[in-house]
Amino acid sequence: MSHETVRPALTPEEWKELACHVPLETVKLANDLEGRPMLGITHHQEGDRWTALGTRQLHQAAALALHGQPFGFTRDDVYLLTGLAHQSYAFRIMAENAAQLRKLAGRIAALLPPEEIGGPKTP
Repeated sequence: MSHETVRPALTPEEWKELACHVPLETVKLANDLEGRPMLGITHHQEGDRWTALGTRQLHQAAALALHGQPFGFTRDDVYLLTGLAHQSYAFRIMAENAAQLRKLAGRIAALLPPEEIGGPKTP
């Protein structure tokens, strides 16, 4: 798969709102009472009941959501990046590694907000 085939995770509008809306649900990044990030999921079909995922659960949910997906990461990605970090001649990358790096960059870019929006806001 080329990096062009990985679609962005959120639209620019969703990044600005830090939320996405699907039928009968809203998923929104917010802060808990102590200012730590949490993910709130509102279930509109159940009388606007909601579920909150805190920092630990966000990390767990991210790992599960990326596992085995074309937009996720693999152990090979880790080996590639670790290998490059240990090379003293980083600018002499073989063509195969350069192609793998472009694919990895595309997958990571699909998880980031558009450049015109900038980095993720602190909710």
